[in-house]
Amino acid sequence: MDRFCVCDWETGLFPRFLSDPGFKVKTRLTFRSALRCFAAWCADNGVVRPGAADVGRWRNFLLSRFQLTTAGTYLSAVKVFFQWLARQGLAEDAGVSIKGIRPGQGFRKDCLSDAEMKRMLYSLEEKVGGYIASAQRTREGCARALRDFVIVMLIASCELRVSEVSLLDVGDLDMVDGAPVLWVHGKGRDGKSDFVPVTYTLRRLVLRYLSCRDGVDGSSPMFASYGNNSSGRRLSSRTVSRIAKCAMVDAGFDSPRLTAHSLRHTAVTLALKGGATLQQVQQFARHRQIETTLRYAHNLEHVRNPCAKLVQKMIGRLDYEGLPFE
Repeated sequence: MDRFCVCDWETGLFPRFLSDPGFKVKTRLTFRSALRCFAAWCADNGVVRPGAADVGRWRNFLLSRFQLTTAGTYLSAVKVFFQWLARQGLAEDAGVSIKGIRPGQGFRKDCLSDAEMKRMLYSLEEKVGGYIASAQRTREGCARALRDFVIVMLIASCELRVSEVSLLDVGDLDMVDGAPVLWVHGKGRDGKSDFVPVTYTLRRLVLRYLSCRDGVDGSSPMFASYGNNSSGRRLSSRTVSRIAKCAMVDAGFDSPRLTAHSLRHTAVTLALKGGATLQQVQQFARHRQIETTLRYAHNLEHVRNPCAKLVQKMIGRLDYEGLPFE
């Protein structure tokens, strides 16, 4: 069987692959990015008909250029593409012998402690309160400040993903059996079939924010942009993530391992530390598998593991003076 020719992108092989009805929209977008990256790498390196050796070289390129998670995703996408080519009888599977990239089972992002979370929220409250009390305040400015505060609160206390926050509509704030909830488009779902409980305090905060906006109805995006060229449009997941990251940085927590997902990580960790059961936390975080929730419990056990201190106690105090550290 012949090798796949990269120039066949122009003849429609990549689009044919991406048009598979079994791919969800997000998967299709990820695969498109991976294939474009692969095609660009082939062009830069003079590779016309890539074989296993070329895919192996590209694997090394990914490891040198991207984080492990992204590198693994891109490599998997290209391997799936070559599998599809082989099933269609169009080319050999050049990726079959290439080992995948495993980022490991540990957490890639850190979480905040309860004291750090309080510090971040207090920083946001001061920012919102200071702006509302300012003589130069505007309706749009108040709405923007409240919007950012609500976004962080939803991620931190309701376990919402940035994509779920981005897809929220005004009408998703609802009541179920007399309790306030938000209907969300959960991960891997085809629609808004899940709801998450919210506190009455947070519900009032959302309504306070919405009262600062004009011309909204149930179908309006809950979180809209105030940019000059995108005013009124739905916030993207990337913008939601940036808002959460800025909140942490403004509170003094600036680390590449702290992102918007760190707030979800923090919420689960604090729930477990507060005494919630694994089943309660699984439902709270909307983990499909209990094993995902168990990773958080194991992480807490790892942090509390006393072995290092016990070993140090057994071998006694060491005198480091005079050792050539410099």
